[in-house]
Amino acid sequence: YRMRVRSQYGSTVSPPSCGEVNYGTTIDFTLTIATPPTCLSPSAITGTSITSTSAILAWTENGTATDWEIQYGTGNFVPTTGPSIAVTTNPHTLTNLQPSSTYRFYVRSRCSAIDSSYWAGPFVFTTQCGPISAFPWTENFDNMTTVATGVFPLCWVDENPGVWASTN
Repeated sequence: YRMRVRSQYGSTVSPPSCGEVNYGTTIDFTLTIATPPTCLSPSAITGTSITSTSAILAWTENGTATDWEIQYGTGNFVPTTGPSIAVTTNPHTLTNLQPSSTYRFYVRSRCSAIDSSYWAGPFVFTTQCGPISAFPWTENFDNMTTVATGVFPLCWVDENPGVWASTN
């Protein structure tokens, strides 16, 4: 369907649908009336209890699905290119994640073997830093200009702001 919206400043009658108008504007829209999906997408996607290697993922089911598909991964990706897992629990715990990594996850409802919703997401989260397990562990700050500017590497926290000083 095509729809035209037109207005004219100072006119007390509707402007004509075609032709010129003074001090007005015209916008054309193309509308497609589609069959609504039979399987609705989840909403309110969240991630909680995020550790260095796991995260609890949850969402609101907007239909009657009891089966979902999750895709997750690091970096930018679109659904169908990341690893996919079928789950029957909501919330669902992802495990074996990498510490200090940013993940994206998408979820969709599976209403039957041949009927799935659109993908919902992404929900973006970063896992916590991993523990230091190799001792003695040391770190020097040679050639590390970020410390002098107050910008710290991932997993470093400035516990005493303003204490760091440049040695240049």
